[in-house]
Order: sequence, then C-alpha cells, then structure tokens
Amino acid sequence: MSITVVKDITDSGKSLIASILTDYVQLDYEHDLEKNKFEGSFKRYGFISLGADFSEDHILRTVHLEHTFQLILTHDFVNNGDDTQQTLAKNTIFEATHDVLKQLINKKVNLPSVVIVVSGISIDEPEFLANDTVVAIKTNLEIQYRYSIA
Repeated sequence: MSITVVKDITDSGKSLIASILTDYVQLDYEHDLEKNKFEGSFKRYGFISLGADFSEDHILRTVHLEHTFQLILTHDFVNNGDDTQQTLAKNTIFEATHDVLKQLINKKVNLPSVVIVVSGISIDEPEFLANDTVVAIKTNLEIQYRYSIA
C-alpha cells in the first residue's frame, strides 16, 4: 500500500457523501468556508484530512495511524428576523450528518481493505456564513488505518 492512502480515503469519502446527499454539491473552498460564493447552490459538502497520530510496529513492520478527517455541510436559510428558518436548516444538516456518518462508519469509507475503524466523532457548534444566511456544521471523525513500512 502506498502513502496515497490519505488521498484515497478523502476521494472515497467525497464519493460516498455525493451518493448519499444527491442534492448537495462539493464546496469550492473546503478549508476556508468564507471564500465560497453560495450563489445558486447553498447545500454544499466537504471532506478534508486534518492531523494524525501514529505508532510503529517494528515486529510487523507497519504504521498504524489515527487520522482526523472533517465532514463539512452547509445549508441556506432565509433570515426573517426570528430563528425558525435557522433552526430548520440546522436540523436538516444534523440529519444529513447522521445519514453520512452511518454510511462512513458501516462501509469503512468504502475502503474496508484499508480502513480499520471510524470512531471518535465530534460535531462542532454551527457557524453562520454569508451574512447569516448559510449555516455550516463541521464534524470531526477519526479514521484508523495501517500501512506497511516494509
């Protein structure tokens, strides 16, 4: 297995998300959400890699990594002076997040020969973008995998 495993997990995660959330499109800027122009398509997703912790097993000549990935979902709402639409948008994203997480966990990001387990899930507080008309929720998840150093 080559070190392209992070790219493979990221690409497979994005593909799985796209198949589940068919009315969402990929974010143009996944690392800096403020750079996105939400005109025309407010339901967006992103899936990026963050930091990793690893340990070596010198006997088996493998590296075991626990790598943090982040799922990002956005949804628009009409800011009409109360929080009704905002709450609806947040609840919609939470439901979509749960749907995606179930599949990422159960299907091991569609890479069962690479991914050992998906765990350590934490969902951040919602962020508000585009003059308080778009809500974004980021979910961190730990994806454990190993590869040979032989």
